This record gives sequence, C-alpha cells and structure tokens, in this order.
Amino acid sequence: MPKHIFFHYFFGYFFIVLATIGMVLPVVPTVPFLLLALYFLNNVSQTMHKKIMNLPKFGPAIHSWQEDRVISVKTKVEVIILLSLSTGYILYFNDQINLLIKSVTVILMTLLATVVLKQKSKK
Repeated sequence: MPKHIFFHYFFGYFFIVLATIGMVLPVVPTVPFLLLALYFLNNVSQTMHKKIMNLPKFGPAIHSWQEDRVISVKTKVEVIILLSLSTGYILYFNDQINLLIKSVTVILMTLLATVVLKQKSKK
C-alpha cells in the first residue's frame, strides 16, 4: 500500500474514532471530526464516505457544508460553547497539563472558533 493511501486511511479512521467519542462526550465536537474523516477518506474509501454522509443526525449538516459551505447558526453556537467548555476544562481543572500544552490548546481552539464564526450561516 502506498504511503499516501495509508496516511489517508489512518487519519480518516482516526477522525471517525474522535467523532464517535464526540457522540458520547458532550464536550467533544462531532461534525468537525466527521468532516476531517470525509476529507481523508474521500479518495480512498467511497463506502465509508457514503456511510458518513448518510448518518441521520450529522448527514444534513455535512451535506450543507459540502454543497454550500454553510454552517447553521445553531451548530455555530454549539461549537463555540463546546470549544469554550473544553478549553476551560483543560485550563482550570487539569493541573497535570503543562503550560506549553495549555497555550497550544488555547491557540488552536481560538483558531477553530475563528474559522467556524467566519463561515457563512444557513438562513
């Protein structure tokens, strides 16, 4: 198997696992991980791509993103709340994490929030 195909499968399934965790834990966003899984699996596994696109709960949001590049206002609010809760938990309730990891987390969460808020909203 060529390296790039292995890379796509590995990260595609890795993000599916993270999305699955997000379905169980309310502080982990699901749709962004599914979008990343779709990105990596798009060219290597049409079967998994179709399964993800047909998920009853997340399929419509994914379709909206892929077809029109829009995110509903409700989804934006949920993402910002969950990002804030996750960041707050890492910063305030977890003393074992060092300052560098906390700083990187804040930067990444801020970038993700900025990207989500800058996207067009579904009317």
